[in-house]
Amino acid sequence: MTITSVKEMETNREAAPRAMGASGDMRALVLLVAVGLAAHALLAVLGLWRDFAWPAIGLSFILLVLIGERAGRIVPVRGRGTYERTLAFGFPALVLLTWQLAGDYGLLNTTWFPQPSRIAAGLWDLTVRYDRFSGTSLIGRPWLIP
Repeated sequence: MTITSVKEMETNREAAPRAMGASGDMRALVLLVAVGLAAHALLAVLGLWRDFAWPAIGLSFILLVLIGERAGRIVPVRGRGTYERTLAFGFPALVLLTWQLAGDYGLLNTTWFPQPSRIAAGLWDLTVRYDRFSGTSLIGRPWLIP
C-alpha cells in the first residue's frame, strides 16, 4: 500500500459517516418542516388559528431555528458564507414581516406596536417634511440625522 492509497481510505471512511449524517439531517429537516406546516394547517382547519396565533408563531420560530441549524449541517464548506449571510439577513427580515402581518391582522395593538412600514413612513416624513415650529426639516440640518 502506498501513502496516497492509505490517505484515500481514511478520507473515504470519514466521508461515509458524513454522508449518513447528511441523510439523517435531511430527514430531520423534512420532518421539522412537515410538523410546522401540519400544526398551522390543523389550527386553520379547526378554526383555532386566531385564538392560538401567538403559540403557533412561537412554535414556528422555534422550528425555524431548528431548521436553520439542521440546514447549516448540510451546507458545504464553500457555501457556508452565503448561508450565514442569508441567515443573518433573513431571520430579522422574517421577524419584521411577522410584526407587520401581526399588526395588519389585529394580533398586535398598533397603538403600542406600530407596524414597521408605519415607523419607516414616519421616519421618512420626519426627515423630508418642513417643520413649521423649527422652520426647517432634518434635510436642512444634516447633523440631526442619525
